[in-house]
Amino acid sequence: PARAQTGPGAAEAAAYTESIVADTVEAFGRALALRPDDAAVRVQRGSLLVDLKDYEAALTDLDAALGLPAPAPLRITALHLRTRAWLGLHRFEAAL
Repeated sequence: PARAQTGPGAAEAAAYTESIVADTVEAFGRALALRPDDAAVRVQRGSLLVDLKDYEAALTDLDAALGLPAPAPLRITALHLRTRAWLGLHRFEAAL
């Protein structure tokens, strides 16, 4: 497991990581502007949003991905991530 960095440079490292994450979310947004029916991109962004604990936004992407044609492994990943998002929101019934 990754440990939080402490000491000199920790704040800069955290800011750099936040910048990369923000850039990645924006890149997924640009990709979806070009290909809104790309289920794989929606699942990828949904995964990142779950990791960021932005569960509502993740559910939007994951539900959209599940409404699009996609191979079974991608659909299973979307369902798994959607369950994690519902659990993060403490919506246990919805997670079932």
